[in-house]
Amino acid sequence: GLAGYALILMLTGIGTLWMPLRPRSGSSIVLIMLYIVVYVPTIVITLGLRPLSDNPHVFLVVAVCVCFTYVCVIVGSRSDARRDGVKVPSKQFEVGLIVAWIVCTIVLLAAYGSIMRFAGLDEIYEQRAAASDANVLLAYTRTYYSDVFCSALIALGLIKPKKLYLALGFAGCLMTYMIGAQKTIFLLPLVIPALNVMLKSRHRFLGSTAFLVTLLSFSVIVAVRY
Repeated sequence: GLAGYALILMLTGIGTLWMPLRPRSGSSIVLIMLYIVVYVPTIVITLGLRPLSDNPHVFLVVAVCVCFTYVCVIVGSRSDARRDGVKVPSKQFEVGLIVAWIVCTIVLLAAYGSIMRFAGLDEIYEQRAAASDANVLLAYTRTYYSDVFCSALIALGLIKPKKLYLALGFAGCLMTYMIGAQKTIFLLPLVIPALNVMLKSRHRFLGSTAFLVTLLSFSVIVAVRY
């Protein structure tokens, strides 16, 4: 109904009023990505599933809006904090990161080598079921391996720059996808370099929040169409 559409537009609009306009700090990047991949989908899907008068989650969605706006205000109030630019980690950190990557790679290959395969879109959930494991240590190893170690290697490879770090990070993401078929991990080698290009771009629109939202909107249209 019209009331539901109006509430969706109002809440998604309120969420942008104090949101950072450009991803120039760690906190601003997190807020922008949360807005794009969590905040907007949560509001649209939750309020779009049933009529507003019969939706028990309206107040929860409004609470999400209030909390997100509050966090944006806090980050905005500290936007004038001193920035020293990008601090490249020490050599010891790099060595430790590579050692952790190697150890995790060996552990994951030993644990999941027999089931690893490049699952297609129609086989994702079968692969996830095959990789499901009650071992908590293995679950944490997979998470830190992809989200921390591989991502850090890709980031370092872009900053240094070092092709070896990029190759190790990309290979680790690919291996993680072959284990659990996580689509987000498959996209990391594309998203991180793209974000790096945005942050270095001197073009005002390319380095803005508006560009990210426009790009996502176009991607959603293409995905729905095909």
